[in-house]
Amino acid sequence: MNAACADQALVESACLKTCQDSPFFYTSTQSVVAWFVAELGGSATESMIDLLEWQTVMDSSRLSESISVNNKVLEDNDLGLVSGHRICAGINSYRLVLYLLLSLVTITLGLFVIRTGTQQVYVSLAVSMECFIASFA
Repeated sequence: MNAACADQALVESACLKTCQDSPFFYTSTQSVVAWFVAELGGSATESMIDLLEWQTVMDSSRLSESISVNNKVLEDNDLGLVSGHRICAGINSYRLVLYLLLSLVTITLGLFVIRTGTQQVYVSLAVSMECFIASFA
């Protein structure tokens, strides 16, 4: 906000910034993920940046840059800017819903496969033992 906006008694819409504007830039899912990673702290931030350097699934340079910038915002400890980022991240967290649902379905399917596999192993062992015991009778 510039000085002209701060001196006005009534805030005009031209003085307000959206989450897509500078300095927030919440325009994609990566922006929200970058803020949440930065909120985890320095070691988590460094680990994520290191992880992004060697993975090739997506274009990670922009995400790494966003994580670094958000980490710097948190280190500077400007309460207004940090609060603005937290509000924007909360508002834009709807962008993560699809990924969270996909993760939930994947985890559920994985647990189903593990459960079914262990049941099959149990049944196979039971039948094998019955045949083994029957061979001595």
